[in-house]
Amino acid sequence: MLLDYLGIALNGVKHRKRRTLLTVIGVVIGVLAIVSLVSIGQGLQDSLQRQAEAAGSDAILISAGGGSDRDTVNLFDTDDTQAVRSTRGVEAAAPNLFGGVRAEYQGEQAFVNIRAGPLDREKLIYDVDSLELLEGRLLRSSDTGSALVVKNVAENSFEKEVRLGTRLEMANESYTVVGVVERGLATGTRSVYLTEEEGREVLDRGEGFGSIVAKASGNISQVEERIQRNLRDSRDVEEGEEDFSTVTFLGILESFNSQISQVQGLLLGLGGISVAVGAVGIMNTMYTSVTQRTHEIGVMKAIGASRRQILTVFLFEAGLIGAVGGLLGALLGTGLSTVAARIISERVGLEFSAFVGPSLFAGGALFGFMVGSVAGTLPARKASKLPPAEALDE
Repeated sequence: MLLDYLGIALNGVKHRKRRTLLTVIGVVIGVLAIVSLVSIGQGLQDSLQRQAEAAGSDAILISAGGGSDRDTVNLFDTDDTQAVRSTRGVEAAAPNLFGGVRAEYQGEQAFVNIRAGPLDREKLIYDVDSLELLEGRLLRSSDTGSALVVKNVAENSFEKEVRLGTRLEMANESYTVVGVVERGLATGTRSVYLTEEEGREVLDRGEGFGSIVAKASGNISQVEERIQRNLRDSRDVEEGEEDFSTVTFLGILESFNSQISQVQGLLLGLGGISVAVGAVGIMNTMYTSVTQRTHEIGVMKAIGASRRQILTVFLFEAGLIGAVGGLLGALLGTGLSTVAARIISERVGLEFSAFVGPSLFAGGALFGFMVGSVAGTLPARKASKLPPAEALDE
């Protein structure tokens, strides 16, 4: 029986192709907006979740800045770094220079994140960033013109794979790749490590460090409080007047997720307005269809079709129109989100891809069907209530 209803509904849609396409534009735009947001938002959240898991729950980022004079950033010095390292519960800590630059490899350019700091302790870079060496070796304090790259930079940032012994051009200087690492704690997917001196040259930075990354053991909240207390003493500032801030990487993830959810909520509302406009269009189209097919409805009733069956046929037809719009919107939305994710990834250096899966297409079509069915309820009821004799006279 359902197949019969579906066949009649399909026949109705097939004979009104142009009107159907014009009707579904609103639904297409609305579903496109919603699917794009879900796809990009979910992809970004998945990327941040992976980075937080890689960083672990034991990472604390301490950033310079704040206090009474917010226009001046009092950078960290070696005393501040030592204050963090000596904090009870801190396993390791390292000051960092961080910034983005354009790197060139065999004539092709890509955005990379530079990380640099003093290599004053054996394997400090391992201790703090939890890096896994895949090829080559780590940087040494005596290195000049050497770079350590994250696996993703080596394999995905350029058309040709960056291999050991090849050279990267950054800020008009050439650096030989001496090692490849798997990213770990606090490490972006596009990170390139340099020695402190060369990092300052590439980033054009003076003395001091903008951040310190610490690896904690035990209760991370308590360790964070101890770090704050020790840094206040080291920098001679009172509580509430700190010229630095601390945050755990899980805290960063929660903050990002909250902001993403707020933006998604706003834009989903706009997408919902487009869907509502599309629903009104479907309703008008179905009213027109009922008017034009009055005689057909009379024939169906004359041969025994019940009011419920007439209602179901027109609900199916309205639902199919909505489903077409939902599916088209999902297809266009996933395409748009894939391109947008690639552009965002290249511009900001955050490696992530839009979420694309069968659930988006199925969800788009189902959502469109539901919107169409709801929009077609009143026209379908009107069709089901037409008296057979009156309908046949039309």
